[in-house]
Parts: sequence; C-alpha cells; structure tokens
Amino acid sequence: MDEPSTAEAEATEEAPKGRSSRRSVGQQARSRERVDQLLDAAEALVTAQGFDGLKMRELARSAGLPIASIYHYFPSNVAVLRALAEKHLAELQAVIASSMERHMEADIKADDAPEAVGRVVMDVAIYLSSRTATATIWDALRAVPELRALDMEDTAANARFIAPYMARIAGTMTPDEMQDFCLILIEALQSNLMVIMHAPPERQPALMQSLARFATVTVRGLQLSNR
Repeated sequence: MDEPSTAEAEATEEAPKGRSSRRSVGQQARSRERVDQLLDAAEALVTAQGFDGLKMRELARSAGLPIASIYHYFPSNVAVLRALAEKHLAELQAVIASSMERHMEADIKADDAPEAVGRVVMDVAIYLSSRTATATIWDALRAVPELRALDMEDTAANARFIAPYMARIAGTMTPDEMQDFCLILIEALQSNLMVIMHAPPERQPALMQSLARFATVTVRGLQLSNR
C-alpha cells in the first residue's frame, strides 16, 4: 500500500474551524462530490486493470487530486474497494427490491410465483451485465480477507429481504427454514451470476435464460415439496 510522504500528510485538507453551519453544509457537499469523484476513478481503474491496479498514487492521478486528498478520505486501497463495493451492493439491493415488488405483488397466484422469480433473476442478471466493474468487485469481495464479511453480510441481507416473498410460495415452512432456504438460494444465484459475468458477452444471454429457468424450477420444487 502506498504511504503519503510527510509533506503530503501535512497538506491533507482539514475543515476550517469557526465557520457557520451553512459553510459546513457546503463543505460536506464538496466532500461528497470528492468521494464520488474518487469512487468513479477507482471503478474505472478496477474495470481496466483489476483490483491489483487500484494503487493509491494511480488513483490520485486518475482522479486529478493530490494523493493527500486520497488518504484524507481512504486509509488504503482496500478501504477504497470496500466503499466501491458498498456502493455497488446498495444499488443492486435497490434493483432487487424494485423487481421483487414489480413481479411478486401481494395478490400473485401461487402457480405464477415460480415464473415471477425467474423474471426477477433475469432483471438482476441484465442489470449486472451492464456494470462492467461488477465482476472484478465481486471477485475481490471473495478474495480479499478484509472484505469477506461484507460479502456474507450482503448475502444474508438479501436472504432476509426475499424471505417474506418466498413465504407466500411455501407457507408451511417455518421462518428459520425459509431463511435458510433463501440464504442457500441467494448464494447459488450469486455464484452463477459470477459465472455469467465472466463469460464472453455473446454467451451471457443464453446463460441468463438458463439461470432464470434454474430459479423457476427450484421455486417450483419448493412449492411441490411443501404441499
């Protein structure tokens, strides 16, 4: 990990004291803009060179900022990657929530639910295929020890989110059984989505269709086993 020099550390920006609250709001907005600028540059580096290309000095050059500014917001390249992963995961969770609400409405017929789950999976797969940095970020989540907990937390959060929807499909399962099933389902889907994102672009549509069918058949089996 690159370390800032003494001169660079002394140049690190600090919020001026004695400013009004209005000035503080302006500083916060600029800080947010600068963090977004850094994350955009980090995403471009990760997309082009992988996680190994995410060096602090290279990030400073790409973002057009002093390296002291980078260390002001992030202590290491792992911290940058974590922030980038959190941003991507939050955006993905919003996509999942929107798709579930659209396809798994409260009055959906039980027989229609498996195909609806397949459509949700297709929505997620299409979204992820449009985010060129996602595969590299997910690889890093599972490869960098400091980020493994974040990956596990995200999987568990998604399982908790879909559990109430799935409970309408297999209502005879206990809450704990349903949570465990959803955890396994999410993990299986994530692993297969990784395969799809690493596949050649011309192969991805067919693989997405296969994954959607897999989800549909799995949920249909869940229904039949709980009647």
